[in-house]
Amino acid sequence: MFTTGFAEVLVDILTVNPAIAAIPSASAILDTSNYTFNALSVGKDSNGFKYHGHTIYSTGASSYNDGFLTIRRYNSLSPSSYHTSATHLQFSSTYSSIPNYPTVYDTRLERLSTATNVTSSFAGDPISEVGHYMNVAADRSFSALWNVVGGFPPAGNNGRYRLLDSVGTLITSGNLSGVFNSFSAVDTSGFIKLQDLNATATAGDISISGPFISVNGATFSSTPTLRLLLHLRMGDLASLAGFGGVNHVGVWCLDIKSMLIAGLNPPYAWNPLNNSRKYKLVAKATLWNDLLHHDDLTALGFSGFNTFLVQGINNYTSGGSGGPYIILEIQF
Repeated sequence: MFTTGFAEVLVDILTVNPAIAAIPSASAILDTSNYTFNALSVGKDSNGFKYHGHTIYSTGASSYNDGFLTIRRYNSLSPSSYHTSATHLQFSSTYSSIPNYPTVYDTRLERLSTATNVTSSFAGDPISEVGHYMNVAADRSFSALWNVVGGFPPAGNNGRYRLLDSVGTLITSGNLSGVFNSFSAVDTSGFIKLQDLNATATAGDISISGPFISVNGATFSSTPTLRLLLHLRMGDLASLAGFGGVNHVGVWCLDIKSMLIAGLNPPYAWNPLNNSRKYKLVAKATLWNDLLHHDDLTALGFSGFNTFLVQGINNYTSGGSGGPYIILEIQF
């Protein structure tokens, strides 16, 4: 669904004064990069930020849950997988697991608060909420809380996880490495930077260090269509699945008017830690079911969580580069 934010961006494009091209200090406002799709974000139901991997089981001097992303599964089928629907059912008396339906007036993925069970860092700094998964692993002041706040693990195989059964018995554990954080492709607020336009990129191009835009140059003039492709893999995939999965995908443009009013002039450099860019939601996709649902493949001895998510094995082949593509196709 497109939002009114998309209409506002179109109006900005049509009404910006071309005469400012003659003003050296302002001409960068006309750069087309200010008016294209700039970021994606992913989220789930607002109440879910209190459950799943966000649940706190123990508190230490400088960490929660001993520093592990701790996932307790309640599904009996595929016992080495994590089914978010089973957690919904287990806590149905207190947990409203329905994501917000989309409206054209949405300015964020979830309209209600997405605050987790952790409201401040160990130093007392407050932790905000933005309506979707954040990325506190990128901020040294909050990185120790990534395992309970979410939603992306740190780079360098430094994120620890453990999958438990319903009574707390260990099923599997290991380390996670954040792919997007390895490439500095996601900021602390969870906005995943869209890479520069690449007309030749395809869904099989795993060298892209973040989501990207793909167009077919041969047919674009007759069928103006573009695709936004988000590849979730390995540590990012496992972490998001453990924190409750994905029900929302948001598409964001720059809110250039807000930035100009705030005295922020282009060009707008990307900085994952101190990102000065302000965003405007222009489109969103919402689904009832978790996009990251997975199962064990018992016949081949594969556990759902450890094999298909953590190791990123796709189509039962090794290589560690698998994982689903979320593809949003937009026709103009």
